[in-house]
Amino acid sequence: MQVQQLSLSDILAATPAQINPHFPSTTAEIEALCKRYHIWLPNFADYHSMTAYMFPRASRERLITLSILMDLLWFIDDYYTRSRLSPEQGDDQALAHTLMTGMSILLHDDAQEAYEGWHHVCRELRRQVLEQGGEGWLRRVVATLSEHLKATTFSISKSMENGKLSVERYIRVREHDSGMRVAIDAIEFAYGIELPPKVLSHPIILQLQGDCANVGGLINDVVSYHKEVEVGDHRFNLLNVLMEARGCDFPAAVHEAVQIINHFIRDFLTYEHALPSFGSAALDEAVRLYVQGMKDQVGASLHWQLATNRYRAQQAPFSELRQVARV
Repeated sequence: MQVQQLSLSDILAATPAQINPHFPSTTAEIEALCKRYHIWLPNFADYHSMTAYMFPRASRERLITLSILMDLLWFIDDYYTRSRLSPEQGDDQALAHTLMTGMSILLHDDAQEAYEGWHHVCRELRRQVLEQGGEGWLRRVVATLSEHLKATTFSISKSMENGKLSVERYIRVREHDSGMRVAIDAIEFAYGIELPPKVLSHPIILQLQGDCANVGGLINDVVSYHKEVEVGDHRFNLLNVLMEARGCDFPAAVHEAVQIINHFIRDFLTYEHALPSFGSAALDEAVRLYVQGMKDQVGASLHWQLATNRYRAQQAPFSELRQVARV
Protein backbone atom coordinates (compact mmCIF):
# COMPACT_ATOMS: atom_id res chain seq x y z
CA MET A 1 0.00 0.00 0.00
CA GLN A 2 1.35 3.42 -0.96
CA VAL A 3 2.07 5.71 2.01
CA GLN A 4 0.69 9.26 1.75
CA GLN A 5 3.42 11.85 1.27
CA LEU A 6 2.82 14.44 4.00
CA SER A 7 3.14 18.13 3.20
CA LEU A 8 2.35 21.56 4.67
CA SER A 9 -1.42 21.02 4.57
CA ASP A 10 -1.04 17.93 6.78
CA ILE A 11 0.21 19.85 9.84
CA LEU A 12 -2.35 19.53 12.60
CA ALA A 13 -4.29 22.59 13.76
CA ALA A 14 -4.46 22.61 17.56
CA THR A 15 -6.99 25.48 17.67
CA PRO A 16 -9.16 27.44 15.25
CA ALA A 17 -7.58 30.60 13.87
CA GLN A 18 -7.82 33.34 16.52
CA ILE A 19 -6.74 36.99 16.58
CA ASN A 20 -6.89 39.47 19.44
CA PRO A 21 -9.90 41.81 18.99
CA HIS A 22 -7.73 44.80 20.01
CA PHE A 23 -5.37 44.28 17.07
CA PRO A 24 -7.03 46.75 14.65
CA SER A 25 -7.23 49.58 17.20
CA THR A 26 -3.63 49.22 18.44
CA THR A 27 -1.65 48.78 15.22
CA ALA A 28 -1.18 52.46 14.29
CA GLU A 29 -0.15 53.34 17.86
CA ILE A 30 2.41 50.53 18.01
CA GLU A 31 3.77 51.33 14.56
CA ALA A 32 4.32 54.97 15.55
CA LEU A 33 6.14 53.87 18.70
CA CYS A 34 8.33 51.45 16.72
CA LYS A 35 9.31 54.26 14.37
CA ARG A 36 10.08 56.55 17.31
CA TYR A 37 12.37 53.94 18.85
CA HIS A 38 14.06 52.87 15.60
CA ILE A 39 12.73 49.32 15.46
CA TRP A 40 10.37 49.80 12.50
CA LEU A 41 11.13 47.97 9.27
CA PRO A 42 9.44 48.39 5.86
CA ASN A 43 7.94 44.88 6.11
CA PHE A 44 6.27 45.80 9.43
CA ALA A 45 2.86 44.58 8.26
CA ASP A 46 4.30 41.13 7.49
CA TYR A 47 5.45 40.41 11.06
CA HIS A 48 3.56 42.72 13.42
CA SER A 49 0.30 40.74 13.43
CA MET A 50 1.96 37.68 14.97
CA THR A 51 1.51 38.89 18.57
CA ALA A 52 -2.26 39.24 18.11
CA TYR A 53 -2.45 35.61 16.98
CA MET A 54 -0.19 34.39 19.80
CA PHE A 55 -2.06 36.25 22.58
CA PRO A 56 -5.70 36.37 21.44
CA ARG A 57 -7.02 36.92 25.00
CA ALA A 58 -4.66 39.71 26.20
CA SER A 59 -6.02 43.09 27.27
CA ARG A 60 -5.44 46.09 25.01
CA GLU A 61 -2.76 47.54 27.33
CA ARG A 62 -0.84 44.28 27.57
CA LEU A 63 -1.19 43.54 23.86
CA ILE A 64 0.58 46.84 23.17
CA THR A 65 3.48 45.97 25.50
CA LEU A 66 3.81 42.45 24.14
CA SER A 67 3.65 43.70 20.56
CA ILE A 68 6.53 46.09 21.21
CA LEU A 69 8.55 43.23 22.71
CA MET A 70 7.84 40.87 19.81
CA ASP A 71 8.35 43.59 17.19
CA LEU A 72 11.73 44.27 18.78
CA LEU A 73 12.65 40.61 18.32
CA TRP A 74 11.52 40.72 14.69
CA PHE A 75 13.65 43.84 14.19
CA ILE A 76 16.70 42.13 15.64
CA ASP A 77 16.04 39.02 13.54
CA ASP A 78 15.72 40.95 10.27
CA TYR A 79 18.13 43.86 10.85
CA TYR A 80 21.15 41.89 12.01
CA THR A 81 22.50 39.39 9.52
CA ARG A 82 22.69 35.93 11.07
CA SER A 83 24.61 34.13 8.35
CA ARG A 84 25.13 30.53 9.45
CA LEU A 85 26.71 29.48 6.17
CA SER A 86 29.93 27.95 7.45
CA PRO A 87 30.88 26.29 10.75
CA GLU A 88 34.27 27.98 10.48
CA GLN A 89 32.72 31.42 11.01
CA GLY A 90 32.32 30.89 14.74
CA ASP A 91 29.96 32.66 17.14
CA ASP A 92 29.25 36.36 16.53
CA GLN A 93 30.73 37.86 19.70
CA ALA A 94 30.26 41.51 18.66
CA LEU A 95 26.56 40.99 18.03
CA ALA A 96 26.21 39.07 21.28
CA HIS A 97 27.66 42.06 23.18
CA THR A 98 25.24 44.46 21.47
CA LEU A 99 22.26 42.28 22.31
CA MET A 100 23.28 41.76 25.93
CA THR A 101 23.69 45.52 26.38
CA GLY A 102 20.05 45.90 25.42
CA MET A 103 19.05 43.22 27.89
CA SER A 104 21.00 44.93 30.67
CA ILE A 105 19.14 48.18 29.99
CA LEU A 106 15.81 46.33 30.01
CA LEU A 107 16.58 44.70 33.36
CA HIS A 108 18.51 47.43 35.21
CA ASP A 109 18.02 50.66 33.19
CA ASP A 110 21.79 51.03 33.02
CA ALA A 111 23.15 54.36 31.85
CA GLN A 112 25.03 53.92 28.60
CA GLU A 113 26.94 56.69 26.86
CA ALA A 114 26.93 55.00 23.47
CA TYR A 115 24.56 52.28 22.31
CA GLU A 116 22.40 51.18 19.40
CA GLY A 117 19.31 53.25 18.64
CA TRP A 118 17.00 50.34 19.46
CA HIS A 119 18.32 50.22 23.01
CA HIS A 120 15.99 53.17 23.76
CA VAL A 121 12.96 50.90 23.33
CA CYS A 122 14.30 48.66 26.10
CA ARG A 123 13.77 51.53 28.55
CA GLU A 124 10.25 52.07 27.21
CA LEU A 125 9.48 48.37 27.57
CA ARG A 126 10.83 48.37 31.11
CA ARG A 127 8.61 51.34 32.00
CA GLN A 128 5.47 49.70 30.59
CA VAL A 129 6.11 46.34 32.26
CA LEU A 130 6.77 47.90 35.66
CA GLU A 131 3.67 50.11 35.40
CA GLN A 132 1.61 46.97 34.81
CA GLY A 133 3.06 45.20 37.86
CA GLY A 134 5.35 42.84 36.01
CA GLU A 135 8.59 43.34 37.96
CA GLY A 136 8.99 39.65 38.86
CA TRP A 137 8.11 38.59 35.34
CA LEU A 138 10.61 41.10 33.92
CA ARG A 139 13.53 39.40 35.67
CA ARG A 140 12.57 36.00 34.35
CA VAL A 141 11.80 37.06 30.80
CA VAL A 142 15.10 38.92 30.50
CA ALA A 143 16.89 35.67 31.39
CA THR A 144 14.91 33.83 28.70
CA LEU A 145 15.46 36.66 26.21
CA SER A 146 19.19 36.59 26.88
CA GLU A 147 19.33 32.85 26.26
CA HIS A 148 17.34 33.27 23.04
CA LEU A 149 19.46 36.14 21.73
CA LYS A 150 22.71 34.33 22.54
CA ALA A 151 21.42 31.32 20.60
CA THR A 152 20.86 33.52 17.53
CA THR A 153 24.58 34.36 17.49
CA PHE A 154 25.79 30.74 17.65
CA SER A 155 27.69 29.24 14.75
CA ILE A 156 26.07 26.45 12.75
CA SER A 157 28.77 24.21 14.27
CA LYS A 158 26.55 24.06 17.39
CA SER A 159 24.22 21.81 15.36
CA MET A 160 26.93 19.52 14.02
CA GLU A 161 28.33 16.20 15.18
CA ASN A 162 31.59 14.96 13.69
CA GLY A 163 31.37 17.60 10.98
CA LYS A 164 27.79 16.70 9.97
CA LEU A 165 24.50 18.38 10.71
CA SER A 166 22.52 16.48 13.35
CA VAL A 167 18.71 16.58 13.27
CA GLU A 168 18.40 15.94 17.00
CA ARG A 169 20.95 18.57 17.98
CA TYR A 170 19.44 21.04 15.54
CA ILE A 171 16.01 20.66 17.18
CA ARG A 172 17.54 21.27 20.62
CA VAL A 173 19.24 24.47 19.45
CA ARG A 174 16.18 25.63 17.51
CA GLU A 175 14.01 25.35 20.61
CA HIS A 176 15.87 28.32 22.09
CA ASP A 177 16.85 30.09 18.86
CA SER A 178 13.25 30.43 17.64
CA GLY A 179 12.07 32.86 20.33
CA MET A 180 9.23 30.57 21.37
CA ARG A 181 10.53 30.29 24.93
CA VAL A 182 10.17 34.07 25.21
CA ALA A 183 6.60 33.88 23.93
CA ILE A 184 5.79 31.12 26.43
CA ASP A 185 7.22 33.14 29.32
CA ALA A 186 5.10 36.09 28.17
CA ILE A 187 1.85 34.18 28.79
CA GLU A 188 1.90 35.02 32.50
CA PHE A 189 2.34 38.72 31.79
CA ALA A 190 -0.30 38.65 29.06
CA TYR A 191 -2.96 37.34 31.41
CA GLY A 192 -1.84 38.83 34.73
CA ILE A 193 -0.95 35.57 36.44
CA GLU A 194 2.17 34.52 38.33
CA LEU A 195 2.86 30.82 38.69
CA PRO A 196 4.99 29.51 41.57
CA PRO A 197 8.12 27.39 41.00
CA LYS A 198 6.27 24.20 41.94
CA VAL A 199 4.07 24.69 38.86
CA LEU A 200 6.73 25.85 36.42
CA SER A 201 9.02 22.96 37.40
CA HIS A 202 6.33 20.28 37.20
CA PRO A 203 7.26 17.58 34.63
CA ILE A 204 3.98 17.93 32.71
CA ILE A 205 4.34 21.72 32.48
CA LEU A 206 7.93 21.28 31.26
CA GLN A 207 6.73 18.77 28.67
CA LEU A 208 4.03 21.15 27.43
CA GLN A 209 6.53 24.02 27.24
CA GLY A 210 8.95 21.92 25.20
CA ASP A 211 6.23 20.75 22.82
CA CYS A 212 4.94 24.30 22.33
CA ALA A 213 8.43 25.69 21.68
CA ASN A 214 9.28 22.98 19.19
CA VAL A 215 6.02 23.35 17.27
CA GLY A 216 6.55 27.08 16.81
CA GLY A 217 10.16 26.88 15.65
CA LEU A 218 9.78 23.88 13.38
CA ILE A 219 6.60 25.01 11.62
CA ASN A 220 8.47 28.23 10.89
CA ASP A 221 11.25 26.19 9.28
CA VAL A 222 8.82 24.50 6.90
CA VAL A 223 6.93 27.68 6.00
CA SER A 224 10.07 29.84 5.66
CA TYR A 225 12.11 27.34 3.61
CA HIS A 226 11.91 29.32 0.38
CA LYS A 227 12.72 32.65 2.06
CA GLU A 228 15.53 31.35 4.26
CA VAL A 229 17.16 28.57 2.23
CA GLU A 230 16.30 28.97 -1.46
CA VAL A 231 16.61 32.78 -1.42
CA GLY A 232 18.65 33.44 1.72
CA ASP A 233 21.04 30.50 1.18
CA HIS A 234 20.94 29.57 4.87
CA ARG A 235 21.60 26.03 6.03
CA PHE A 236 20.03 26.54 9.47
CA ASN A 237 16.58 25.14 8.66
CA LEU A 238 14.98 21.81 9.58
CA LEU A 239 14.24 20.82 5.99
CA ASN A 240 17.80 21.53 4.90
CA VAL A 241 19.19 19.73 7.96
CA LEU A 242 17.05 16.67 7.15
CA MET A 243 18.24 16.65 3.53
CA GLU A 244 21.89 16.93 4.56
CA ALA A 245 21.69 14.47 7.44
CA ARG A 246 19.47 11.88 5.75
CA GLY A 247 20.67 12.34 2.19
CA CYS A 248 17.03 12.62 1.10
CA ASP A 249 15.18 14.83 -1.37
CA PHE A 250 12.90 17.77 -0.55
CA PRO A 251 9.54 15.89 -0.50
CA ALA A 252 11.00 13.24 1.84
CA ALA A 253 12.37 15.97 4.13
CA VAL A 254 8.97 17.69 4.24
CA HIS A 255 7.30 14.37 5.02
CA GLU A 256 9.60 13.71 7.98
CA ALA A 257 9.38 17.30 9.19
CA VAL A 258 5.57 17.14 9.28
CA GLN A 259 5.77 13.85 11.18
CA ILE A 260 8.09 15.47 13.75
CA ILE A 261 5.85 18.55 14.12
CA ASN A 262 2.66 16.51 14.40
CA HIS A 263 4.29 14.34 17.06
CA PHE A 264 4.92 17.44 19.20
CA ILE A 265 1.34 18.68 18.61
CA ARG A 266 -0.22 15.33 19.53
CA ASP A 267 2.01 15.14 22.58
CA PHE A 268 0.84 18.57 23.69
CA LEU A 269 -2.83 17.71 23.19
CA THR A 270 -2.34 14.56 25.27
CA TYR A 271 -0.50 16.15 28.18
CA GLU A 272 -2.80 19.18 28.47
CA HIS A 273 -5.41 16.82 29.95
CA ALA A 274 -3.00 15.16 32.39
CA LEU A 275 -2.42 18.07 34.78
CA PRO A 276 -2.85 17.42 38.50
CA SER A 277 -4.44 19.80 40.97
CA PHE A 278 -1.92 22.17 42.54
CA GLY A 279 -3.84 22.57 45.78
CA SER A 280 -6.26 25.45 45.29
CA ALA A 281 -9.01 26.39 42.87
CA ALA A 282 -7.40 29.79 42.16
CA LEU A 283 -4.01 28.29 41.31
CA ASP A 284 -5.58 25.53 39.22
CA GLU A 285 -7.46 28.19 37.23
CA ALA A 286 -4.22 30.13 36.66
CA VAL A 287 -2.54 26.94 35.44
CA ARG A 288 -5.49 26.24 33.14
CA LEU A 289 -5.17 29.73 31.65
CA TYR A 290 -1.40 29.28 31.24
CA VAL A 291 -1.84 25.96 29.43
CA GLN A 292 -4.56 27.49 27.25
CA GLY A 293 -2.09 30.27 26.45
CA MET A 294 0.41 27.69 25.24
CA LYS A 295 -2.28 25.93 23.22
CA ASP A 296 -3.16 29.28 21.60
CA GLN A 297 0.49 29.58 20.58
CA VAL A 298 0.61 26.05 19.17
CA GLY A 299 -2.40 26.91 17.01
CA ALA A 300 -1.07 30.36 16.09
CA SER A 301 2.22 28.86 14.94
CA LEU A 302 0.31 27.39 12.00
CA HIS A 303 -2.50 29.89 11.43
CA TRP A 304 -0.42 33.09 11.53
CA GLN A 305 2.35 31.77 9.31
CA LEU A 306 -0.21 30.77 6.69
CA ALA A 307 -1.93 34.18 6.99
CA THR A 308 1.07 36.52 6.77
CA ASN A 309 2.69 37.53 3.49
CA ARG A 310 6.13 37.25 5.07
CA TYR A 311 6.71 33.77 3.65
CA ARG A 312 4.67 33.99 0.46
CA ALA A 313 6.21 33.98 -3.02
CA GLN A 314 5.23 32.74 -6.45
CA GLN A 315 8.29 30.46 -6.33
CA ALA A 316 7.41 28.94 -2.94
CA PRO A 317 7.54 25.12 -2.95
CA PHE A 318 4.10 24.90 -1.29
CA SER A 319 0.96 25.87 -3.22
CA GLU A 320 -0.55 27.33 -0.03
CA LEU A 321 2.11 30.09 -0.06
CA ARG A 322 2.09 31.15 -3.73
CA GLN A 323 -0.69 33.75 -3.57
CA VAL A 324 -0.60 37.09 -1.74
CA ALA A 325 -2.86 36.90 1.32
CA ARG A 326 -5.43 39.54 2.18
CA VAL A 327 -4.38 41.57 5.20
